[in-house]
Amino acid sequence: RIMTHLLNDEVEPAREQADKAYELGGWNLYESTMLWLMLGRVEGAEGNHAGKLEMYQRALALSNSTAVPREDRIELLEKIFLLQSHFEQYAAARRSANILEGASGAEEAVGRIAARSSEIDRILAEEETVAAKATIVNPCNCEEGSPLWHYAPARRTFSFANTGGNVERFEARCESHRINGAVELDKTWTLAPEWGSCRVFVFGDDGVTFDFVEHLTDGETSVADDTSVAMSGHHND
Repeated sequence: RIMTHLLNDEVEPAREQADKAYELGGWNLYESTMLWLMLGRVEGAEGNHAGKLEMYQRALALSNSTAVPREDRIELLEKIFLLQSHFEQYAAARRSANILEGASGAEEAVGRIAARSSEIDRILAEEETVAAKATIVNPCNCEEGSPLWHYAPARRTFSFANTGGNVERFEARCESHRINGAVELDKTWTLAPEWGSCRVFVFGDDGVTFDFVEHLTDGETSVADDTSVAMSGHHND
């Protein structure tokens, strides 16, 4: 029913059916993957590309080779790369490109993203600051969830800018250390190299946007790549 509505450009009924499907719960791995993919289609039909990216990333995180076969996984990764690139989430886009470049049978997809991938490499290597366009979302679309946005940065010094509402606090969770605090503009934080790879979680009101700014500093050492989520399915190809 959802797909029929989408094919007929009936977005509102598609959303209603998608929400009903989500509320049923009790999904197995395959069904959950399909649900997130379907919700991504609905978000895209509604013009919410940040939501589309979030849903596709959840689908990829859950999926295995049974739920999403090799060719479909390559197509999904390419879509995710393009959305990450659109929102200037360059660290994440670089990781998606890395996975595609190492995937068997992905040569055509790699060719299509090659120019943009090279440009992202240049930006990460040379630009003094890069600002990922972020949107806080409720991870479970329910009242009990904590709206958040999460990201594994490529650089160790970061700040926040252009908050479009209540962006309340952040947590940086590293391999051997954690820091947290209120989100303050015109203030920077640094993740020490000895802390290992890190991921930053930002909490606030659902739907609020902000810029997550990464700063290139002297003697910069990148936070280690975190490809575990996307690779969980790639191992099964």
